[in-house]
Amino acid sequence: MRACVVFIFAAFGLPAVPALGDGSDEPFYIDVACNAHGAVLTLGSESVAPGRVYYLGKDCDAVQPNVGTGRWYYAAGAFIVDVSGQSLRFERDLDCPSLPYCRP
Repeated sequence: MRACVVFIFAAFGLPAVPALGDGSDEPFYIDVACNAHGAVLTLGSESVAPGRVYYLGKDCDAVQPNVGTGRWYYAAGAFIVDVSGQSLRFERDLDCPSLPYCRP
């Protein structure tokens, strides 16, 4: 009986573990508006901080109004915004032709 329970958990429980959370701070909904200077990133209603705005620049710089400045860069299939020592990881690419491929 115990072997059956272990098999059921392994077969049905383990595949669900990654769906519970991958350790990133990624919000589920974000809006990216590209412009001549870079991009404006707005976190959506189902995100970790709805309405929060980040400005991402062509020089890999980042600004969060009323908080501070920092940088953004690509890392392992995601991009990271680091402002005032706090980082958010977004598991997607930025589809903005004006932005370079920033590295850490």
